[in-house]
Amino acid sequence: AEAHPDFDIRSITVFAEDDYFEEFSYATEQVSHDAVISVLLQTLKALDILKDCIPGYWQDCIDWTTARLNEVWLDRGAFPGLGSMLCAVGFKFGVVLASDIKNIISEGEDYEGFVAKTIKNPTAYFRSEIAASIGKTEQGAFLSLTGERKALFWLLDIY
Repeated sequence: AEAHPDFDIRSITVFAEDDYFEEFSYATEQVSHDAVISVLLQTLKALDILKDCIPGYWQDCIDWTTARLNEVWLDRGAFPGLGSMLCAVGFKFGVVLASDIKNIISEGEDYEGFVAKTIKNPTAYFRSEIAASIGKTEQGAFLSLTGERKALFWLLDIY
């Protein structure tokens, strides 16, 4: 501190953002993907500052943190709200459907189109008991979404 009085220790301190503070309280064992992403991004920023200030194996730390960030992004997925949105439309096992879709979709495939395809022909994509839960009513409710309702479905799907 005496050698570098201009250095602000807060620049290398990682805090839980206000939006996620409660998730880190009271000996929490699990936090949301978005909270972890926030903390890892702050950690990368702090490590980038540290590598220029203090000798050490900071690049190894940066590489490790970047790898964890990539894992969390993959685990979170681009559309973490699909299960909730499918439940809102009327699917009994919306969360299970979303998880199964996440596991079978190919990288780079049109997400919205693939989801619609699985809903139209559930026996081709889901276990029999899950496929059996998708009736004409659920299919109709989902496939008839148009305009603003469809846009809202996919907007909320990303949260």
